[in-house]
Amino acid sequence: MKVALFGGTGRTGQELLKQLLQKNIAIQALVRNPAHVKITHPLLTIIQGDVKNFESVFNTIRGTNAVISVIGYVRGSEAGFQSTALQNMIRSMEHLAIRRIIVLTGAGVPSPLDVPSWENDLLTWIIKTLAPARYSDGVNQLKLLEPTDLDWTLVRAPLLTNGPITTQYRVGYHRIGLFSRIARADVAHFITKILLENSYLRQLPLISY
Repeated sequence: MKVALFGGTGRTGQELLKQLLQKNIAIQALVRNPAHVKITHPLLTIIQGDVKNFESVFNTIRGTNAVISVIGYVRGSEAGFQSTALQNMIRSMEHLAIRRIIVLTGAGVPSPLDVPSWENDLLTWIIKTLAPARYSDGVNQLKLLEPTDLDWTLVRAPLLTNGPITTQYRVGYHRIGLFSRIARADVAHFITKILLENSYLRQLPLISY
């Protein structure tokens, strides 16, 4: 198996790189600055470019079997860039006849299957109020994926930490609170797991402790 990875130089992306390679999964990773990649491996190919550029995204996806995006906002990120990047991924995948894509987003993105609770509603309200551009971008990613014929999974995660991998976490549409969190290592574990199992197709699983 070979995957196209976007966001591989971020803190979650670096953990995901490590775990994918441990499973002998070949990776083509698109990065803006190759110097930020701290891992070297025979199965890892680095492509320099920008997720907002269609040609860069297309060249990264070409020759792979699946796509994973863990791109996130950092200081100075352009509003809406996640949606722009995802549009490039979807267009490339449809052209290349590649079906599987896993995208990481925030827990504030709602699903009709979520267990109703004031905690979930409050968390969504806080995110919409404090980071409206990020919230809109997350919701828009779902709107972009739903009408496609792709085998997509939108993984939703609350506050990310740098804790160790536990492999013990909840997955589903459960209630979460303001202090819910999940280690990046466990997010990477879950993404790797559902990639190999080809599970949670066209779903929005929420992952947390």
